Amino acid sequence: MDGSISRITLSDGSVRYRARYRDLSDRQHERRFKGKVDA
Repeated sequence: MDGSISRITLSDGSVRYRARYRDLSDRQHERRFKGKVDA
């Protein structure tokens, strides 16, 4: 399962990290986290 982590700046100036990955059935999922280590 490959994935990626990208940095996102929200409209209020705060930063979040978006983790995107594909599961075994090749469906894409996305979650956002406050810290890069959490993502």
